[in-house]
Amino acid sequence: MLTVKGYNGRSEGAKFVHKAILLVSDPITHVELYDESSGLSFSSEFGIGPRWKKIGYSHPDRWPEDYTFPLRDLTDEQEDRIRRKCDAWVSLRQAGLVGYDARGAIGCTLTGSENPADVFCSEVVFDVIADELDLSKVLNHKLHPMKLVKILKSVLK
Repeated sequence: MLTVKGYNGRSEGAKFVHKAILLVSDPITHVELYDESSGLSFSSEFGIGPRWKKIGYSHPDRWPEDYTFPLRDLTDEQEDRIRRKCDAWVSLRQAGLVGYDARGAIGCTLTGSENPADVFCSEVVFDVIADELDLSKVLNHKLHPMKLVKILKSVLK
């Protein structure tokens, strides 16, 4: 099963980048797409870009259950398409074609500015799940983490 998880930027020990993103995305400052079958999570990480990573989600203040959204109604084929999209983003990063868009993560809701060659967390997670959840027809992919969480809360719960 695939699950979108929101990170609470107000939690103890949150990094500076999360504090900055709180200006536009409070309290969720980061999202991950967790793949239960592999135990890995996909997102775009500050300073890195799109990547798969092993993350511990046991800290309830950092990864609150209220901001966890299992993608229960997906078929195996839909999950496979999502995983292939994640892998494609990672390949683009490994080829040096995309990275993390810090300016866009903070500025997308303040100034509308973005770096078209780079992606932030909610942007890349939205990209890989939107078609399978039929969200791409109605939404703009330039949304901060809390907006993505609000959309998933209304669609999935």
